[in-house]
Parts: sequence; C-alpha cells; structure tokens
Amino acid sequence: MPSKERLKRGLPHDPHKRSATIEAIDPTGKVLAAGRYSTDTNGYTEMLTAGR
Repeated sequence: MPSKERLKRGLPHDPHKRSATIEAIDPTGKVLAAGRYSTDTNGYTEMLTAGR
C-alpha cells in the first residue's frame, strides 16, 4: 500500500443515516480499500482504524 501521504482520504459522513461508507484512493484514482460502517461508537472506531 502506498504511503499515507499519497492517498486521498474520503470520509463522508451523514449522521442521519445508519451507515457510513469510506474509500482509500491512490493518486491515479484506483480504489485501494473500501468499507461500510455503522454510525454507532463501534462502527466509528472500526472506520477510523480502517482509514489509518
């Protein structure tokens, strides 16, 4: 996986929904990782862990 500096991070979040979806994208636009997480405390923790 490329260094963190080379990744574009997207963490869109809509607190009115029951899930949040994230993607890690490299500078060329290739999706390196993706996930859907619940909006509770556990899901938020999992999302932050995945984003690192």
